Amino acid sequence: MPYFGTEAVETVPRPRRLVTIADSIAHRKPVRHRYGSVVGLEVDPFRQRGIYYESGLERDWLQVMIADPDVLDVREQQLLEVSTATGDVVKHYVDYVVTRTDGLVEANACKYEKDIDDELLDLLKQAAATVGDAFADEYKTLSEVGLSHRRVMNARQVIDCGKDFDFPAQDAIREAVPSFGPSVSLVELDAVVGDRDRGSRAAIALIQQGLFGVGPHERIGRVRTLRNLFTK
Repeated sequence: MPYFGTEAVETVPRPRRLVTIADSIAHRKPVRHRYGSVVGLEVDPFRQRGIYYESGLERDWLQVMIADPDVLDVREQQLLEVSTATGDVVKHYVDYVVTRTDGLVEANACKYEKDIDDELLDLLKQAAATVGDAFADEYKTLSEVGLSHRRVMNARQVIDCGKDFDFPAQDAIREAVPSFGPSVSLVELDAVVGDRDRGSRAAIALIQQGLFGVGPHERIGRVRTLRNLFTK
């Protein structure tokens, strides 16, 4: 059980394992421009791989996908070849191909709402009709509509804590989870590990694995408790 005394307590050893981040598996790597869209590489600490984005919107959606416990894998800029009615083959790079934990595969074209045109929608419809589940189960667009600032900020916090790669602290939290009630304070989590905020940061990283969560209207960092999803 967590201990809340004032005297010194034994702490969980800090991680010593070397973490190697794999290269991106994109079929097309974005080119940086002096002016224009935001282009960059997000390190996914959970899959330990770099993933490119080519706009601020792509970055936001990517971070949400990385932190989502229902997402098994994210692959960016994947080549999709679609046969048209005239017999031509159109090559299109899908922004994000997402595999869910239930096995569902989504092909996502990530565009600002103003940039979603009939040409793109027709291409996705044609791909669904001709390529089908050989590439993805669903073909859809993702825009800024419905993507809240809070959702993005929570995802960034989960990723930031994941980048600690503090596996000993995560293991200690996992072991302690069954002893907690449906709501657990950050103070309790820190007491498990015994080294400042390592416990709470490990627990926030474990949101990606579905062990903890926050309410739909809550911001990580502004609440002092996490929901213990192990006991739900």
